[in-house]
Amino acid sequence: PASDGLINEYYTPTLVCNEIVKATATLLRGRVKPGQRIRALEPSAGIGRVPSAFLGHSKLPLDWTLVERSDASSLLLSHLFTEARIHRGTFESFIAESLTEIVSSYDLVVANPPYGGRGGAITIDPDKDYRETQAGAYFMRRGLDLLAPGGLGVYVVPRGFLDGTGKSAQRLRDQIFARHHLLDAFRLPSNLFPGTDAVTDLLFFESRGGEIKGSLSGEDEQIQRGHFYQLRPSNILGKVSTTTDRKGRGRYV
Repeated sequence: PASDGLINEYYTPTLVCNEIVKATATLLRGRVKPGQRIRALEPSAGIGRVPSAFLGHSKLPLDWTLVERSDASSLLLSHLFTEARIHRGTFESFIAESLTEIVSSYDLVVANPPYGGRGGAITIDPDKDYRETQAGAYFMRRGLDLLAPGGLGVYVVPRGFLDGTGKSAQRLRDQIFARHHLLDAFRLPSNLFPGTDAVTDLLFFESRGGEIKGSLSGEDEQIQRGHFYQLRPSNILGKVSTTTDRKGRGRYV
């Protein structure tokens, strides 16, 4: 792997992948017509743990598009998933090359997106509306907006998206929830990713098939304001530890 990948790539744990498959298979059964092929995208495929989990634990008729910037990992993917469409390069370059054919076309998007600044990749996507400075925000917005109406988006993201109080977190929630309904979310234990104690959330979205103008109402409004876990405390899969992360926030064990 590339030298920066050795310290920055955190692959989705197999346990989490298997649970994603179980939940997604149940959700898709009511949304896919008999005999329909399911168009699926993973925009940061890594070493293929998500499609491997679907292959091993479901009989869903999935047609995968796998995007991976690492030469080593994308080569591995091409040998593991010979029938999948493999794009070796950044998610932004995939968008730039394929947008006219993929817009609003996917039934399923699953991602554990990269984080940090986007650098020069920020200008590759021709649509200036997606000039997010942070990679995680870009992957969420862009990936979810590729869903067909009623399509499912499944994301593993840091805790700050759902309950962050800053302007950037609120802005991102406003943008995403206007187009996508949050079906459910689960706060995962801190020790799932070896080498980091980061707290992550597993999110399940459904595309609205359009954008809501104006404010949301009821529970949707409360979730948009960052109060999801106050509404559903049982979705926190763990207890707050006496130890904290590097920012002084509670860990979950």
